[in-house]
Amino acid sequence: MPALAALALIGSLVPGRAAGLLVTSIGVYSTRATFRYPIYRATVESTPAPYDLIPLAPFVVAWQIWSDLDRAEPFRIAYAVGWDNFNGHTAFRYPLLGSRLQNTVLYVPPTGDGEVIDYRERDRLLARLDFRAWVRRLIEQRVEIVVAAVPGVPKLGWMQSHPNVFVPFSKSPDGTWTWAFRLVSAEAEALVDASAPPDTASDGQD
Repeated sequence: MPALAALALIGSLVPGRAAGLLVTSIGVYSTRATFRYPIYRATVESTPAPYDLIPLAPFVVAWQIWSDLDRAEPFRIAYAVGWDNFNGHTAFRYPLLGSRLQNTVLYVPPTGDGEVIDYRERDRLLARLDFRAWVRRLIEQRVEIVVAAVPGVPKLGWMQSHPNVFVPFSKSPDGTWTWAFRLVSAEAEALVDASAPPDTASDGQD
């Protein structure tokens, strides 16, 4: 087995206690890499749920997106998530960082001037939404992927109505919870430069 042979070789080259620690660390990383996404998937698909103390479903339905974003090359990701009026578990951001924490996860506000407005100030947020300002900010932050999770994310509607700017990249297997889009920089820049008035959304979630 190549993995075992590699561990044996490392053990022979690195002396003493350090070799044991190094081999153990590599073994743990390899095990976690092998089982991470099958465990997430089982959490969603198994009946009854395999984890009773801290039930993760339905918050891990985005496991397919997390897996698709866990690559050798890092991504710059903007995350948009609504408020569920309960505990905020929809904002399950850590897995977006990748198994090596290689990704950068950002929040990009959708207001014209970049102000972050409290969800409870629904009317003020609605009045300040600015689609083109948000896209311009995505360009400035060098965002490559935008991930949107329910409930009620106006950015999701924006992206779905501009498929030339936001190309579908991945989605949760249920097709209703979380979506990921790749930002097409050239199209985004053309949209921002256009003279048309900015779009707005009809939902106060962000």
